[in-house]
Amino acid sequence: MTLAVHAYTEIDPRRPTLLAVHGYPDNHHVWDGVATELGQRYPAKYNVVAYDVRGAGESSRPADQSGYRLPQLVSDVGAVIDGLGVDRVHLLGHDWGAIQGWTAVTDDSVLARIASLTSISGAHLDYAGRFLRSPRTPRALVDVARQILASSYIWFFLCPVAPEIAIRSRAQVKVFEAVERIGRSSTRSRRDASPRSLDDYLNGLNLYRANMPAPLMAPPAQLPQARVPVQVLVARQDYFVTPALQRFTGSIPAEGRVVPIEGSHWVVTSRPDVIARLTGEWVDMITEGVAPAGESTQPRSVPGTLALVTGAGAGIGRATAVELARQGAHAVVIVDRDLAGANDTAEAVRAAGAEAAVYQADVSDEVAMNDLAAQVRNKHGVVDILINNAGIGMAGRFLETTPEHWDTIIGVNVRGVINGSRAFGAQMVERGQGARSSMWPRRRRMCRQNRWSPTAPRRRRCSR
Repeated sequence: MTLAVHAYTEIDPRRPTLLAVHGYPDNHHVWDGVATELGQRYPAKYNVVAYDVRGAGESSRPADQSGYRLPQLVSDVGAVIDGLGVDRVHLLGHDWGAIQGWTAVTDDSVLARIASLTSISGAHLDYAGRFLRSPRTPRALVDVARQILASSYIWFFLCPVAPEIAIRSRAQVKVFEAVERIGRSSTRSRRDASPRSLDDYLNGLNLYRANMPAPLMAPPAQLPQARVPVQVLVARQDYFVTPALQRFTGSIPAEGRVVPIEGSHWVVTSRPDVIARLTGEWVDMITEGVAPAGESTQPRSVPGTLALVTGAGAGIGRATAVELARQGAHAVVIVDRDLAGANDTAEAVRAAGAEAAVYQADVSDEVAMNDLAAQVRNKHGVVDILINNAGIGMAGRFLETTPEHWDTIIGVNVRGVINGSRAFGAQMVERGQGARSSMWPRRRRMCRQNRWSPTAPRRRRCSR
């Protein structure tokens, strides 16, 4: 058996080695973008290597279907590590590469050679089988039903002859290419798909036929346990391996982490920058024991997140900031023109159990908001939750208002939302891990429109 190994960097045994394993119907080229990003972001820091699994790319094809069984695939991982001349590697697997990675980190034959695993769009087959039998609630039943529907293509792959006909006619190829394009709608997504040959499609069918459906239909009573740190990057729009399966309780060891990211099944080619950054962070955490500054390593729900609320000096803005703290936000950034009010909110946020940071800014000023976004990112990280709450109201007779009044209203209530969304939204999209952005609440009722005179202040502050 001959495996084609492709080193993207010079191999220095003193550096951490990243070994990338591709899935179906890909070859090692699926990692080209990630390797490039790793080299640019972390020059000369890692050895980056990928290989064509048996039957794919430039690697030779086994004589029969049994050569594609997982024990043989895991032995290939060990053989590649031996050939590199390094002690241990950090595995990075996608699709069937992730399945091989999960199998490897539970296999004593290669376990000692693996420092960590980053899994993308894959799961241990035994755990997948247990997941399909796990529902105890209506929500869990829906999750299982979605995965069964997402995996329905497997039964077609297990059929004799028909998949080969579909591939040679290029019908199945076009289906895969169409699904791959679905995950490239992000403004930051790459459009270049990795090259594949018909042999990659045809030979890769044996991965399914040699290893399925037994683990899915009858998983063992005693499930294997991963004994190295595991990072799971969960693509939110994965149409083949649902987020619920990838998050399945029990498969991820205590020292692991789950990071939701924006993208579909082929997120490795649509957002290689995100994969490279998170992989580098993970390897650094394992080798140096240091978490990435300012970034949450937990799933992006409210607990553990970084939130920012504009107009948080009083009213709904203050209540929102405090509630985020009560819901478990790690830190809340409070933005308001009224510095005294913002500091009062910060005290309430800290009393609710979260860290608080105060910034004075005018949301209608685009330059000021861009500067604010840069300051927050440098000191705290990219926000997970953005609440564009700042807003002002005006009371009185309509015909007694002036264009200046409306310019001010529009500046805060409209441009303020635009400025905040653009300044912080660009950072969220670049990070690619998902985030939440909300416009200001409906609160115009708080601004009474009676008892106003031309000599009174032209604006009444609802919340800034």
